[in-house]
Order: sequence, then C-alpha cells, then structure tokens
Amino acid sequence: MIGAIFALALQATDAAPTPPAPHNAADAIADILAQTPPDEPTVVAPPKTPPATLPAPAPAPPAAEPVAAAPTPVPPAAPIPAPAYAPGDDPAARYASGVRSSFEARQARQGPLDGRWTLSDTDGHGLYVFQLADPGPGRGPVEGAWRDLDRQGAADALGFLDAAERSGQGLILSFREAQLRTVTLTQGTDGRWTGQIVSEGQARPVVMTRS
Repeated sequence: MIGAIFALALQATDAAPTPPAPHNAADAIADILAQTPPDEPTVVAPPKTPPATLPAPAPAPPAAEPVAAAPTPVPPAAPIPAPAYAPGDDPAARYASGVRSSFEARQARQGPLDGRWTLSDTDGHGLYVFQLADPGPGRGPVEGAWRDLDRQGAADALGFLDAAERSGQGLILSFREAQLRTVTLTQGTDGRWTGQIVSEGQARPVVMTRS
C-alpha cells in the first residue's frame, strides 16, 4: 500500500510543467515589433478650396423722381371794359355828382337836426358849436357833442351832450361845462331855433343856426 502511494507521487512529479525559460527584454521588444502592422502610407488631405466669392450685386438704379404734372393753364381774365362816356362828358364831374347824390340820399333819411349847429347870443357872437346825430323821428334819440368857442384849445372845452330831448317844435339840450348848462329852443318858420341858455341860475337869450 505504501509503495503504491510513492508510485503516484512520482508520476505527479514527472507530469509537472517545465519552468519557462528566462525572459529576454530584447526578445520582448522584437515580439511587439513583430506584432505591429507595417506603417501605412501617410495620406495628405487635399487643401480645402475656399468657397467661391459671389460677385457683388450691381447697385440698384436710382429711383425715378416723380414728374410734376404741368400746371393747368389759367385763361387770362377778361379785360374790364372801360366805362363808356358820352362825347363831352367829364368823368370827374360825373363822379362828384354821384358822391353828392349819395350824400343827399343819406341826409334825406336823417332827421332835421342831423348836422352841425352854432349857438350864438343876440349880438351874433358864437358861444357853442353842436354836432348832432338825428336818426329821424321814431328811429331813436338825438345824440351829439359840444365845443365852447370862447375857450378853444382847452382840454375841458368840449364833450358829449348829457341829453337831447325833442318834442314837436321844441328842443332841450343839456351838457356840463364845470356847471350844468341847459339850452331850451323852439324852431321858427325861418329854420332858426330861438330860446335861452341857463347856467348857474342865469338865463341868456340865444339863437341856434345851421353852420
């Protein structure tokens, strides 16, 4: 039995692998080189061709300016015909006659007191001038202004009438020059107005005529 065990041990010893030969570094490098595939030829990439430069677009033609429409011709105005005058007619005299007729027509529409009047004493010495505006009976009151003939140029020697009252053939004018003055008149058949002026309580006979 013991002999059999020794026989198995010997067989196991004979079957053990042979130890590898010592490794040589030069041989290892040679093996690696042998396994490296041969160098492939280097392929040089062709140079990249730059993209073709597109030609610059041609400049756009300038926009055409709008053409203004030709103005519509305006026909010349017809000449004003010269006024026809009869032979021997004077244009200046004709114009003056027209102005005079217009003034007379306007005066015809005014009342009888409209215009300029002078108030004098019985000796004919001028005392006051009245400028009256008479729209006519039933059209409104008489209005006006006064001026003192004895104090011409003085700042307080003129003004407006305070009142002008007409009643039939009678007329009363009131105004103030330092004191209240009242002129009471009656129309005569000759067109003059006679009466008196009262100032500071004193009455003085007067006559008013158109001037």
